[in-house]
Amino acid sequence: MQQNNPIQITAEQVNNAEEILANKEKEISELRAQLIQLESQFKDASDEHHQLINEHDKYKLMYETEFLKSTDLSMEVSMLEKSNLNRELEVAQIKTEYYRQISELNDNRTSDASSCDRSTNIKNVPKIPIFEGKSITFGRWLKGVKEIFENYPTLKDFQKRALVVESLKGPARDWYDAEPDDNVEFWSEFEIALSRQYGNMESTDHALERIDTLRLTTNSDFNSFIMQIRPAIKLIALNNHTLAIAMLRKQIAPDIRKYIPKVHGETYEAHEQRLKSHMQDSQAKFSGSQVSRSNMDVEMIGAAMQYQGQNRYELLERDGNEYMMAAAQYSRNPANNTIRTHQNRFNNSNNRNPFQRSTKPHSQSNTTMNKVQFDEYVRNSICFNCGTKGHLRSMCIKPAKPSRFMSVISQDSETGKDRAQ
Repeated sequence: MQQNNPIQITAEQVNNAEEILANKEKEISELRAQLIQLESQFKDASDEHHQLINEHDKYKLMYETEFLKSTDLSMEVSMLEKSNLNRELEVAQIKTEYYRQISELNDNRTSDASSCDRSTNIKNVPKIPIFEGKSITFGRWLKGVKEIFENYPTLKDFQKRALVVESLKGPARDWYDAEPDDNVEFWSEFEIALSRQYGNMESTDHALERIDTLRLTTNSDFNSFIMQIRPAIKLIALNNHTLAIAMLRKQIAPDIRKYIPKVHGETYEAHEQRLKSHMQDSQAKFSGSQVSRSNMDVEMIGAAMQYQGQNRYELLERDGNEYMMAAAQYSRNPANNTIRTHQNRFNNSNNRNPFQRSTKPHSQSNTTMNKVQFDEYVRNSICFNCGTKGHLRSMCIKPAKPSRFMSVISQDSETGKDRAQ
């Protein structure tokens, strides 16, 4: 038989095992306490959950009750609105019947009077303005005719045609006499025939008349001028920019046109833009000069002088007192005793009227053109000094021609004859 060997355990191992066992029992106790605490918290949460469910059911019941009440009120409001609509419909029908009866009574009362007045209506209608067949005035004339007919709706068709025929004169009356009867049998057809003959905005005659009546001057409104003339020019010139520019320049005043030279190969739009820029700059400068000059008070004193010999001039005896009084009044004015400086405000280029011709030599420094336009202008110019084309008088290298001045005419006191100085 095999014998079991005894296991020897030391006291230290026993102590360690007992210590481990004690620690485990302690941990188990702590876990048991935590479990009890968690069970208590779960119970509290469960009670709170049941309480919330009860409150939810309570509020849900209250909501359903209020919803039922609101539905009942909505139905009552709908019934009241329906009842009000029925009453309003009945009132409207009663009013309609009432107004119909009043209208019938008024028609019966005025039927006899209106039948008598219709024959005399044409005498009370204003006379239609005369139309002589000019397309440019047709639109305004036709508008006036329509306004008259709208203000007198009792006019019959033949009365309208009679009034219009009476206003036709000259070429317009000749056209009416030559027009077929079917085209003027009724006023509606008569109006269509007139519009077809004179109211066609696409007609060349109308465009030419429009261009001929427009002209751009220093006092014109550029925007109004260009908006009226541009469609007419486009209609006639189409895509021919040279013809369009020529037609535009023809309607520009010479004192403006001379500052806008032609440029070879330029489009109509570019030429129009140059004209617009020039007009804006010129009018701005001119308005500024008018403000500065309005504050000046310049008076001229003229005196008739008589030659006394040895380069002496004296006032004529018959006007001497008058001139002496004027000179005394002039000297008493403090503003006239101020010494004038060498810078004359009238020589300031900023105060010069841009539409008046400049007396200074034309050069790049005082021109209103850009460099390309000025070079083109110089190439087409003729020198006033030597007569050669291609440069200006201010650029001429030849000696300047002597200037001629007017002689001074004086009167000899002894002989009474005029002589040149």
